[in-house]
Amino acid sequence: MKRLVYRILAFAIDLLFLNILLIGISNISFINPNISKISEESKNFQEMSKEYNELTNRFEEIFNDNKIDLSESIEINANYRLFMDSFREIPIDEEFDSSVKDEVAKSIDISYKYEYNLYNHNINRYNFRINIIGIIVYILYFGVLEWYLKGQTIGKKIFRLRTVDNDDIKNKIPLWKYLIKAILISEILFTIASTICAHIAIPGHEGPYNSEWYASAYSFIYNIEYIYNTLFLLVIFIRKDERSIHDVLLNMRVALFDKKNKEVKSRIFNEETNNKTN
Repeated sequence: MKRLVYRILAFAIDLLFLNILLIGISNISFINPNISKISEESKNFQEMSKEYNELTNRFEEIFNDNKIDLSESIEINANYRLFMDSFREIPIDEEFDSSVKDEVAKSIDISYKYEYNLYNHNINRYNFRINIIGIIVYILYFGVLEWYLKGQTIGKKIFRLRTVDNDDIKNKIPLWKYLIKAILISEILFTIASTICAHIAIPGHEGPYNSEWYASAYSFIYNIEYIYNTLFLLVIFIRKDERSIHDVLLNMRVALFDKKNKEVKSRIFNEETNNKTN
């Protein structure tokens, strides 16, 4: 069990290190020339979200008497400009039935959803270079560096873990296996898929490949990614040898060593320790 806990902690440390590195890289203007565009998109989206939340909190109060008076109309025009179109057809100081209220609520939600999808779409498009750099960094770290360090990353070094050949710990694992492992464990395939979808779709376009199409495609990719990650963890917990899908496919395993560089044998359900960690 100790090996499994250490493995999870080591992977978390590796991801934290890489995310900090990528955040630093993404703030370098010549590497990421879209910093200002991303900042502007984020600012606009925050303003829109703030208006949406305030409007939904005030919605029942505005419609409690089944009409909109002049003061409420002025408030809407002043504070909720991004959602004014949802109120445009409602006459001032005239009563209306509940169906009008439902239509306005639906229109507000549709507008918010559209802006939300458009924001995510644009951010993914603007982050194209960072996504590509991220893919390269993950492959170099979990592939080339781990191969160079003979099965170790920063996280694995901390917990004295090492990726080894499943048949014989002395066998040298080839670089190509580490590269495939890097692709399988770092969600690179999903990043590539969502990036391609973002560039196929046209922001604000009314055609078949618009922001709504991108939102549906992104949601599908996200759900598949969630299932994929869940399966990886589930297989580790189910198997007594604590190997995941990529370990089985590539005939690898993660071994725990003590301070004398002797392997510590352990199993998740029936823990057996040949050499106690010093």
